[in-house]
Amino acid sequence: FERDIFLLTADAGAGKSIWATQLAACLSFKRDFLGLEIPNAKRVLYLQLEGDYEESIERMRYMERDGGIIIEENNLLWIEEKTLNVLNPQSVADFFLRVKDTGFMPEVFIIDPIYKLSAQDISTGVAALGVIRFSDAIINKWNCSNILIHHNLKESYAQDGQKVNRDDS
Repeated sequence: FERDIFLLTADAGAGKSIWATQLAACLSFKRDFLGLEIPNAKRVLYLQLEGDYEESIERMRYMERDGGIIIEENNLLWIEEKTLNVLNPQSVADFFLRVKDTGFMPEVFIIDPIYKLSAQDISTGVAALGVIRFSDAIINKWNCSNILIHHNLKESYAQDGQKVNRDDS
């Protein structure tokens, strides 16, 4: 859907990044995705905020080699970003400038994962509002759809081995 927002959330390790990588590849090449027809190739900007960039590239090569998915590089801009902070206007401005310098105009923007957009816990109102404002800015700037990837909180344990109960962000 054009100019829409989609949130995919699941437990850590459930395959969200693999799903999003396959979606990006299928959208960029006009290939059916999970039985859904992709009527036109789209320019996809994938913002990778965690994980290893080389591992992601290797995953895409595997998808091409063994999965028959073709990566259309002219329609896919993959950015590994470790310092973007949506609560810092200069950080956001610098990011938009870096994308502008590429000349790439995304139609779909994938953010993986959104909790890395701020140094603050995303469950706080300030950080959540920062993510929402960043998403709105992307839509307004590029007239594109946003796909937001979010991790549920991982189980954590105190030093005595007892499970720590925390609300999911």
